[in-house]
Amino acid sequence: MGKMPVEKRVKSYYEDKFVGATKEETGRLLNQCVRERAENKLGSRDYEKWLVLGALHATDTEDQLRHEFQEYGVKILFIKDILKEIALKGTSRQPTGRFLQLMASQLTDEAKANLLRLGKDARKAHLRPSTEHHVK
Repeated sequence: MGKMPVEKRVKSYYEDKFVGATKEETGRLLNQCVRERAENKLGSRDYEKWLVLGALHATDTEDQLRHEFQEYGVKILFIKDILKEIALKGTSRQPTGRFLQLMASQLTDEAKANLLRLGKDARKAHLRPSTEHHVK
């Protein structure tokens, strides 16, 4: 699907995840089992559709994906933004919340830059010739 235009990929993904089963080869909608189950569970056809995205396709932009999914009434959230917000919220008292905050703090842009810098420094130190002399 990566070679398809973003519009077709979004339509296919939307139908598969929010409407029903699709035929893998053609992306053609076979039934509306997802939509029907959501409506039965929620007791209404009036509900919000949210999608959390992580890594993006190399040619896609966040704005482009927001726009394309908005055409289908789906609100897009990006995991990096969620984690950044969690990292700023203070300390949670529950283990799951603490874990998420720790993970979030390690995945911010600043944290990634620091990890890259530390990795480069470690490689430089490893490549430096030793100044120690060993006596036998």
